[in-house]
Amino acid sequence: MDEHKFVPGPAIIHVRKKRQRILRPTREVGAIADRPDTESMTVVQEFVAMGLAGRKTSVSTQVFRDSIGQLARRNPESTMGISGKYLLHALDAGQIEECAAEIFGVDTSQASVKIDPELLEIALDEAFERIAEVANKGGKLIFASSRPAATLPLLIELARLSAEAGGKILQSYDNTSAFIADGRKDRRVTWSGSVGVITDGESLLATNDAKAADDLYFHLPRPDLVIADHIFAGTSLTNGLPTIAFAGLDSLAVAVASLPEKQCLTVPMSLSQPSTHYDIIANNAKSYF
Repeated sequence: MDEHKFVPGPAIIHVRKKRQRILRPTREVGAIADRPDTESMTVVQEFVAMGLAGRKTSVSTQVFRDSIGQLARRNPESTMGISGKYLLHALDAGQIEECAAEIFGVDTSQASVKIDPELLEIALDEAFERIAEVANKGGKLIFASSRPAATLPLLIELARLSAEAGGKILQSYDNTSAFIADGRKDRRVTWSGSVGVITDGESLLATNDAKAADDLYFHLPRPDLVIADHIFAGTSLTNGLPTIAFAGLDSLAVAVASLPEKQCLTVPMSLSQPSTHYDIIANNAKSYF
C-alpha cells in the first residue's frame, strides 16, 4: 500500500471589514448662501460676482489661441455655420485676435483671457436701447436660446418687457416638425415663454447645430430684430437679420462676424452660469422700457 503524505492546504484567513460610517453633513436652515450680498456693489462688480464677466470667465490663453486658429482655418465647428462673407475682415489669426480684443477686451499677453465687465455694461446699455426702440414702434421680435439652462429666464423676461412696450413677439403655437440636430433625431423647436428653444419632446436642450437654428427662422416671418445667444445668433446674422447676440468666449465666430455689421451687436458675457445669475441683467433692463 502506497504511503500518502498529508499536505495541509493554505490557511483560510477571515478578514472582517470595519463597517464604514456614512457621515452626512448637517446644516442649519439658511446656512447655505443663496446669493452673494451685492447691495454695496456697482453694476460692474455684480457682473464679476455673478460670473458673467471677469475672472470666472477666464480660459487659458493657449486654448483661446487654438480657437482663433481653428476659426482662421475655417473649421466648420468653429465658424458656427456663419457664411464666409461675414468673416472676410478676419482672414488670419492676427485679425481675429484684434476682433476678439475689441468685443471681449481679452489680453492675450496674459496667461489667461477673460471678458471685460465694463465692455459688458456698455454693450448691454446699447442692446436694451435697440430692443426698446423696436418694441416701442410695435416691431416684430424673435427671442431664441441655445443655452436654456443659462439664458432662457433672461430672454423670457426681455420678451415680456418687449411685449408690454408694444412689440410683437414672433412664435409658433405648435412645435416644428422633427429634424436631426447635434447628431440626434426627433429634435424640434418649441417655444417657452415666447422664446424659441430645442426640445426632444421631454426636455429643453442646448444646441450647437446651425441647422436647428435655420429651422426656427424658417417657420417664422421676417423679424425687425432677433435677440438670441450662441448658434441662434450666428444663424440670424448669416440670414441678414438685425441681431442682438449674447456671446461667450466659445462664441468667437459670432463676435467676429458681428463687428462690421451695423445691424448686429454682440453682448460679451458668459453663457454657462446658473440662470439666477442673469437676474441682474433682467432687472437692469426694466428701466429701458
